[in-house]
Amino acid sequence: MRPRGRFIPGDLFYDFIAGVRKLTPTEKEVFLSHAERKSSSDITAAMFFTINTLKMHNKHIYKKLGVASKDELVLYVKLIRKSGLGNEIQ
Repeated sequence: MRPRGRFIPGDLFYDFIAGVRKLTPTEKEVFLSHAERKSSSDITAAMFFTINTLKMHNKHIYKKLGVASKDELVLYVKLIRKSGLGNEIQ
């Protein structure tokens, strides 16, 4: 039996993974940078973006993944990796 309040339905993982598959190559690179906990300034420098361009990509990524923030995105990534599905988001 699963403990109450600590279980996240598997569909949420699969919906998130399906969203990752919908990301453009640039969005995927930004997503993976966030998943690695890189700072916004590191991402903008590495990808030659302005902060506004990064914000636009973040908005698209969050919408496709059904998350509201970078922290929520990172939480999903951690949980998915712990569940053994980490290779699905690479």
